[in-house]
Order: sequence, then C-alpha cells, then structure tokens
Amino acid sequence: MSKLGKKKIAIIGDGAVGMFLYCRLFKNQDNEITLYAEKETINKNLKERQITLISSEKNHETHNNVKIKPTEELDQDTDLIIISVKTYHIDNLIKQIKDIIKPHSKIISIMNGMGYQEKLALLIDENGSYWCGVNTYGITRLDDRVIKHEGGEHIIMGNYKGVNKKDMENLIKDIFNGSTLNIKFSDDIKYEMWKKLAINAFINPITSILQIRNGELKNIESYNNFASNFANEIVKAAKLDNVSIDKEDYINELSNVIDKTANNKSSMLQDIENDRETEINHINGFIITICDRKGIFRKYNLLLFSIMITIVISGKNKKEDHMKELIKGIMKMEF
Repeated sequence: MSKLGKKKIAIIGDGAVGMFLYCRLFKNQDNEITLYAEKETINKNLKERQITLISSEKNHETHNNVKIKPTEELDQDTDLIIISVKTYHIDNLIKQIKDIIKPHSKIISIMNGMGYQEKLALLIDENGSYWCGVNTYGITRLDDRVIKHEGGEHIIMGNYKGVNKKDMENLIKDIFNGSTLNIKFSDDIKYEMWKKLAINAFINPITSILQIRNGELKNIESYNNFASNFANEIVKAAKLDNVSIDKEDYINELSNVIDKTANNKSSMLQDIENDRETEINHINGFIITICDRKGIFRKYNLLLFSIMITIVISGKNKKEDHMKELIKGIMKMEF
C-alpha cells in the first residue's frame, strides 16, 4: 500500500528499459502507470500491446492490453515522469513536452550517456526536481513485445537539480515499493554517471566493432594493455569535468562488469544488429567533447568513435575481417 496515496506515473519510452520499468512498477497496483512513446512508434507497434518480461530466472510475466499514448498527450498532473529514451531522441522529446511539463514537475531520466542532462534540467525550476538514474540491470529487447532481464544489481538515483531532495527521495521510495527493483541513492550522481559512461565507452564500441558478447573482450590478446591505456585517458577526461576516477578502481570495475555481463550483448551491438542509430555521440562523443574544450588529446576514444561512425554511415553490419583486425591492431598500439 502506498503511504503517499495513489500516484500517476508516466514512463516515456517504449524501448527495453521503458518496458522493463513498466512491468516492474506495475506490481504496485496502487499507482496509475502510463507508457508514452512517439506517434511513429505507436502507429508501427499498435496503441495496445502485450508486453512479456522474461526474468533472469526464466519466468514469464505478461501484461495484456498495455495502452501506449503519444508523448504529446502527457498528463500535466503526473506525479513522476520517468524518461527512458535513446539519447539521440532527447531534442525531439523536449520539443514535444516543454510546453506540457510544469516548472515544479518531478522527473527522472534513466538513460545511457551524458551531455543531455542540462537540457532536461531546463524543463523545471528550483521548486521541481530532476534526478538521474544509473541502471545496471541488463535488459534485451527481443522484439516489440518481449524483453529479457539478464541480470544486474540496481538502479542508482540522485539529485541533479532541485532543492526538495528529501521529498523526491520519499516519492521514489513510495513508488518503487514492491517493484522488486533495488533502488540505491547517491549524493554524487555525477560521479556514478561518469563511472557507467567510462565502462560503456570501452565495452560498447569494441563489442560492436568485433560483433562479440561482453565476456569475449577478455579473450583479446591486447585486452589488458588497451584497458590500461584507455583508463589513463578516462581519468584525465573525468578530471576535466571535475570528477575523480581512480585508474585501478576503473580497471577492476571494468573487469567485474565484463564478468557479470559475459553472456550479454551490449546495447550498442544490439543497435547495430537491428540497423538502429547508436548512442556513440553521447558516450565516446561526450568524452571527446570534454577533452576538446580543454585542448586535451583523446586518441583512444576518438579512434573507437571514428570506427563506429564509419560503421553507422555504412548502413550495415561491418563484419568484414579487416574491420576486426583494425581494432585489434589499434588495441595493441602505444601512442
């Protein structure tokens, strides 16, 4: 039973994470949950959809007749807005909702990458709350109606803008109560976002270029060498953004994430395989932008970024041996 009474919750984004959050939050029957998406997506996938979540224990949880509304119909009186879209959709999303959202709204974004947070923060004033969530749950979208939960530990949430931190924390605790999701709170969400960004910047492009699952990264002969060189660049880039990342901690965390998600395909690899746009601009691209502002060379991120852009522009999966040999050769090099 909700301590704060029935709440209206909007989940914007009907991708893997959006559908996963819908299924988990639906467990709290006290609240009203609405899934929103772009009109084009709704027209393609129907306004009512059956969503099936396959859990890490192989259990099937099915929700019938899930109504999906166009983002432009977002309810102004929503108590909590959860945004979970691809980063390259954020500008269009803001155009759709900027005249709907009230300045005192409460928003959480649970997305990959960085560089979009300031844009979302402008939607509210200091009486509102904008929090960021760092998701470690592995979710794979098998098709438009089926998602698979493949492990993971928690979602870390923290304040990005707003003075009513305790009220927002209590609201989140109340809404996520009974969801079976492990929610943790951080007083330094920027640090947590950088930690995930740094991990994704390594895993996502390399697995996408080589067309491999996460666990296969450690089978690459030059893995340790490249991880060390890449870590040096990450530490310097984060420092430019006033975030302190320890090199050894990063290397250890990278290794742990690879082990825990060994059987998973990175989200970027899934995008490439399904001919979707990738989030490379807000992952490695963000790191490059931070370095460029200070005139710091960012060779490793630039190399991965450039190869990924080549793959994206080609409009097809690059499985040719020369692409794989190129990245393997780069990983052996010392600059």
